[in-house]
Amino acid sequence: MILRVAKIFTFVLLFLFFVSPNAIAYEIVNYSNMDVRNDIVLSPPRWEVEASPGDETVKVITVANRTGKTQNFKVEVEDFTGTYNLEDPIKFYGEGTSPFSAKGWIKPEVDKFTLKHGDEIRFKVFVRVPENAEPGGKYGAVFVATIPQKSENVDTISIVSRIGSLFLIKVKGDVLEKGYLTDFSSDKSIYFTNNPIKFSFVFTNKGNVHLKPKGFIEIYNLIGSKVDVVNVDDYFVLPDSARKREVFWTPKLAFGKYTANLILEHQEGDNTVTETKKISFFVIPFNILAIIGGVLILIYILWRFVFSKIQITFKK
Repeated sequence: MILRVAKIFTFVLLFLFFVSPNAIAYEIVNYSNMDVRNDIVLSPPRWEVEASPGDETVKVITVANRTGKTQNFKVEVEDFTGTYNLEDPIKFYGEGTSPFSAKGWIKPEVDKFTLKHGDEIRFKVFVRVPENAEPGGKYGAVFVATIPQKSENVDTISIVSRIGSLFLIKVKGDVLEKGYLTDFSSDKSIYFTNNPIKFSFVFTNKGNVHLKPKGFIEIYNLIGSKVDVVNVDDYFVLPDSARKREVFWTPKLAFGKYTANLILEHQEGDNTVTETKKISFFVIPFNILAIIGGVLILIYILWRFVFSKIQITFKK
């Protein structure tokens, strides 16, 4: 009997030692002065992981409840990929599996939790790359969603809020990095105000891992002088997809013809690939047109007045 109790006690100790730390490793902190903003905040929105087959990486996700009330949450993992739809560049697969599936590699340490208003939870996410993983990109998202509270009113509509963190995993090895700039344009050819001018370009990724193009747009006036530079921060383009990026230029005072020169670069292995495209457009603000028109009208009136005086003089 004593031996049996000792075995049970030993088993309980081992269970507490090996299981409990992972089960309760997440941390919840309350910030009593947190403002009510009727939202939930998750960070970071994206994790990039570069690992070899057999590696394990641990990342941390933070979720804060600013709804003003206690909320129950669930944690889910989904696959996602890029698309060629420029207006909807990311596709989530729900319970399905994508060609670049990573949801079997991503394991959050918690699947449900409760936060009062002002609570912030920090929990670990384990990324385990299988020994037989092939080189290239794998993509999964960790979503945190509210669990609607049960209501006796059958007509009540439950609203579910869901936010997520994207995991972009690059398995080291002989990967295919190949992409190119496919389009560069402005939303108009003639602008009649000095409001922000929108440029857009499309980058296509034909490799098997995500790329991160970046660069800048140089603005030149009619005589070829550089008047401004607009930075293009890096952004990810998933494999076998195309993604549009929009940037804005706000001129202080512009008039006439301008040329925008896009210089975009990305990495393909150890090589930096640089591409350029140019477009032209005109800025003719209404206020300047009004001034020019007013000056021309004034000149015309003065000319008519002077001409009439000259005619009167000649008649005399």
